[in-house]
Formats: sequence, C-alpha cells, structure tokens
Amino acid sequence: MEEIDFTKKISSIEFDYNLAIDKASKLEDVAEKLKMCAARMENVLDASKCFWKGDAANEYFRRSQQCPDELKKASDNYYKTAATIRNIAKRLYDMEMRAVNIAKERTFRNDSY
Repeated sequence: MEEIDFTKKISSIEFDYNLAIDKASKLEDVAEKLKMCAARMENVLDASKCFWKGDAANEYFRRSQQCPDELKKASDNYYKTAATIRNIAKRLYDMEMRAVNIAKERTFRNDSY
C-alpha cells in the first residue's frame, strides 16, 4: 500500500487557506479605499453647495450624490464578499483537516494489524 505524506497534505491545506484569507484581506483593503473615496466625494459636494445655488445646482448635486452612494454599496459588497470568503475558507480548512485526521487514524489502524 502506498504511504500517504500527511505533512504535505496539511501544508497544502494551510497554503490554500492562507491564500484565501490573503485574498479576503485584499478585498477589504479595496472596500476601505472605496469607502474613503465616497466620503471624500461627499465632502467635496457638500463644500461646493456653498458656491453654487439654483435649480441647475440642485439637480447636479442630486445626481452627483448617486456616485458616492454607489461607491458605498460597492464597498459594502466587497466587505460581505471578503467575510464570505473567510467563512468558506475556514469551513473548508476544518473539513479538510478532519479528513486528513480520519485518514491518519485509518492508516494507523491498518498498519497496526
């Protein structure tokens, strides 16, 4: 019977898990930048309201507010996606490690006979 290298399997599982967590962190970084851009845009729009009045200005500011709102929505979606990636990665990690431990036990029992 072929011997299984459990250390290699565990290393592979940990590498995949760490890679997923790294990707989730990068998504969170993007989400944070989007959130900051939205806040800056809102500040610029608010500051501009002092200098421009009238119907055209009101319409411009109404439509312009859609952009920071969309940036905030995108940011929220990126945060949710990152949380989902973390959750799935943890669940997969736990299941794969459990499978390795079961395989180790079975291998140990078969070697005992």
